[in-house]
Amino acid sequence: MRHAIEQSGSYRNAVALQKIGHMMGISKGLVNDYVMLACNAILKHCDQVIKWPDKKACQNISGTIRKVNGFVNCIGVIDGTLFPLAFAPMVNVEEYYTRKGDYAIKGLVICDDAARITRIELGWPGSVQDNRVWSNSEIYVGRDKYFNQKEYLLGD
Repeated sequence: MRHAIEQSGSYRNAVALQKIGHMMGISKGLVNDYVMLACNAILKHCDQVIKWPDKKACQNISGTIRKVNGFVNCIGVIDGTLFPLAFAPMVNVEEYYTRKGDYAIKGLVICDDAARITRIELGWPGSVQDNRVWSNSEIYVGRDKYFNQKEYLLGD
């Protein structure tokens, strides 16, 4: 699939369903159906794959990060990202308009020492700052459940 995307002359956000369909000899509706099937398959297994590490795993993650990067008690990294929307939303359109000049949904992604995703906070309008998403997240609000007193995440 990536080959088809690269050959269509576009990459990432600029890829259109119609271009991909044309390259693969199928309709853009069928491309959309395949994308939805793939997303649903991934989401079906989300809870098995994306999960917060237990105390033992946190110790292992912290040890690796300390050994490799020198950060003591760090159990992961966090960063915000934008998930672009193909079209402007019908409601509260200005809230989804980003500083990059398009429409998107804001997300925060937390990863462990091996770049495995351990948590995703998703669904905020694209104009929202990372810190607002973080300070309203379940992890932050219930931090005593997720961190011991010395543990932290490293973010920008």
